[in-house]
Amino acid sequence: MRSGIYALVDLSDAPIAPEDARAIGLTGDGGPVAARGHDPATPDAVSAADDGERRTILVGWLDDACALADRLGVARDMPLARLARVALDRFGADTPRDMPGEWSLFDWHASRGVTVMCAAGRRDMLLYAVDGPRVAVAPDIAALARIDWIGRTLDPVGMMFTYARYAVRRHRGDRTILARVRALPAGGSAVIDASGTTVRSSAARDPLPLWRGSFEDAMVAVDAVLGAAVERRMGPGITASMLSGGLDSSLVTQYAAAAAGDPARLVCVTSAAPPHSGLVDELPFARMVTDHLGVRLIPVVPGADDNPFRPLPHMRMDGVGPLTAIRHYLDSALTGQAIAAGATTILEGQFGEFTVSAMEQLWHPRRRSIRATLGRLGRSLLAGRASADVDPLFHVRFATHRRNALPDVIADAAAHPAPAILEEQPDGRWPAIVGREKVAAIGTEALVGGVRQELPFRDVELLRLFASFPASFIAREGMDRAPARHLMRGRLPDSIRLRPKGPAISPDYALRLRRAAPAARGRIAHFRRLGIDDWIDLDWLDAALADLAAGTGDAARDSHETQTTAVAAEFLAAWRDGSDPASGG
Repeated sequence: MRSGIYALVDLSDAPIAPEDARAIGLTGDGGPVAARGHDPATPDAVSAADDGERRTILVGWLDDACALADRLGVARDMPLARLARVALDRFGADTPRDMPGEWSLFDWHASRGVTVMCAAGRRDMLLYAVDGPRVAVAPDIAALARIDWIGRTLDPVGMMFTYARYAVRRHRGDRTILARVRALPAGGSAVIDASGTTVRSSAARDPLPLWRGSFEDAMVAVDAVLGAAVERRMGPGITASMLSGGLDSSLVTQYAAAAAGDPARLVCVTSAAPPHSGLVDELPFARMVTDHLGVRLIPVVPGADDNPFRPLPHMRMDGVGPLTAIRHYLDSALTGQAIAAGATTILEGQFGEFTVSAMEQLWHPRRRSIRATLGRLGRSLLAGRASADVDPLFHVRFATHRRNALPDVIADAAAHPAPAILEEQPDGRWPAIVGREKVAAIGTEALVGGVRQELPFRDVELLRLFASFPASFIAREGMDRAPARHLMRGRLPDSIRLRPKGPAISPDYALRLRRAAPAARGRIAHFRRLGIDDWIDLDWLDAALADLAAGTGDAARDSHETQTTAVAAEFLAAWRDGSDPASGG
């Protein structure tokens, strides 16, 4: 059961149907509302207030509850759910702006209806469905699909957006793979009452003024914000850090070790090459970090039979739909080892490239785009293939009839793709993160055992601080990624601080794909029997897997689309045969 808020409400005051309550793990008491918060990894993150005529649930944490209480003029020791209720009554739809943190909020008022809301930095997914007076809320679309009036029929628009490339996908809005289910955007709110549903986004916080001080002073400010961001996200017991020995993960581990105090409270898990494979991995760099900090390191090699084309059941979905991660087998192995070591929280170094480890060439999207286009063209010519072999719109190869008749909203999104993720500011400050909603939209629940994964680099205050810096802070003394290197000075070995970008996180990824491709081809007959060719171009997939198995074509270019297409087919097969893709069966 995923962490987050589960709720059913009948706005006509009719009792909740017992079968609906059972479908999403609730127990109804015969009244018009059933709701609870759930977080198995950090139960203290759930706070609830129930006054009979009003019920409020907050799951997550606030950046500074005392400061918020002072601003609202209430007691500092007020329970968080009641504090959030006061904030909601004061700030309305702007509560995500004025109540910083990572949280989800549910508020039912007998005379005002239902409000669901989540912070600008998402913690748990918040999905909702409305059918007349009936309202359902959950962090898990598979759970909502078990409710009869929602059902399992896939929505073509939502499915195609799920697998679209980012330039198209960012136009998806609140759509999910089920037509009746909506995903609340980070920083958004939905008010559902007898008159209908009103969805709003919180007003953006005012940007910080352009930084006028020195680089060194700026890094003092970053040190304080990033240190607090890491400490705030560490679990009450053992925390695991996903450590590669690169700049981002090493920096997170550095701060985590300082916050842990006791080295026994921190363990690091690192992807390693299979023994005697001769493949290069980052284990030596990761060991330099852990030896220096005095914390435990666990090398992790996924099982030889862990299949990149056929995810384990718990890896087929995230809360909102099919999982699209290509190294799911490695994520599962790393998380499993962290749990075995007793961790309830996992820290990851994702999104450091937007702040501490920005590379100078990333801030020139036009040049980057030209380089990428020429590179793709060159690889296509070498492979004897047209560049059109890679679908420009989707990560999977949809069936021809679906690609030839795109839903209007998909076609419109494709005609107006998103700009580059990064673009320069007119006043010469740090490039704006056009893709910040991509950063904020990721929930922080891992997919194995309920352990939480936390992402310190997407901390809202850290992003705001970097957005105030001049772009000249990106590179210093002839080196890019200057902030990360400066923050490591004197804290980690120079062999880590000064290293260039490392190798791929999964050393045997290409070999694993080639080895597993024949078995993946053997699944195609099963897909045909289930009618998956209504969604997926199985002829293309069969040929692509054959090329991959034979080592022909361009694996670096084609393998991602081949793998993602096969994984999508596995999801559709599990969904179509009536099992829950997230739980097996």
